[in-house]
Amino acid sequence: MDSTIIAAIIGAFGALLAASIPLIVRQRSKAANMAKLDTTSPSEAEKTFRSDPRIQRLLSNPNWRSTADAAIVNLFRNVESPVKDWPATSTWQQVVAIFREQRRA
Repeated sequence: MDSTIIAAIIGAFGALLAASIPLIVRQRSKAANMAKLDTTSPSEAEKTFRSDPRIQRLLSNPNWRSTADAAIVNLFRNVESPVKDWPATSTWQQVVAIFREQRRA
């Protein structure tokens, strides 16, 4: 094989590897951050809150589950969000709105 072809193949493989490393690190970081949420068992109030159909809808969607669960744990157990951007998401805001609505009732 020509050395330029070999260099191109190695360069392409290196670029692919470099692109996948941040994804692997992010996935491991997310798992470690989610483990921080499991600090105590839920209270009865938290269990009741989680049974609300609107909260169930958020928790049943795999794309929203982590954020919704972190928001609930933050509200009931005062545990910080494992991802600093989550409190700005619409999922988090929906959980907070439902929490405030139930507190007023």
